[in-house]
Amino acid sequence: MRSFVSFLFFILILSSCATMKPSNSVSPENYMELANGYAGLSKYEMALTFYSQAQKYPYYRNAAEYGMARMYAFLGKWDESVLLLKTLLQRDPENMIVASALAYALAAKGEVAEASLLYHDLYEKNADDPESGLAYAKILLLCKNYQNVLDLSLSLREKFPESSIISSLVVIEKKATDALVPPEKVVN
Repeated sequence: MRSFVSFLFFILILSSCATMKPSNSVSPENYMELANGYAGLSKYEMALTFYSQAQKYPYYRNAAEYGMARMYAFLGKWDESVLLLKTLLQRDPENMIVASALAYALAAKGEVAEASLLYHDLYEKNADDPESGLAYAKILLLCKNYQNVLDLSLSLREKFPESSIISSLVVIEKKATDALVPPEKVVN
């Protein structure tokens, strides 16, 4: 791990020398490389430091903010993550990666109703992707929309009979069915 950080530092110094910049001048590319390196080492706080530096450069702003949102999510700082992801989605409303990350972050934060709306939109836009349907079914279960879970699950089973999501759908269906029809109490 230390050798990786040393290697990153060496690359930083080497790139400064190669471009004939003063050694105290760090390029935004270097900030992103360092941030990604620390993220890969699960050093999320350090990654945030470098992403925030890269964020100051317009060309890297979106990528740096997305990286920051991820780091906040890994740290369990859902409020910060959601705030950044909402900003990014406002800038690029068709960005499915950001929309998916925001839906996940909202659900993790406990805002399942808002997450459900996003997951629904993602499912509508990706109707040919069984994973999108599965994610939507899971959030419907969290929202306690049990009948909608069963309806969606039936639709997904018919549409994707050979998909790897079928086993997950069976588990979700059981939970939804159990919630709709609670098991009878055992009388001793």
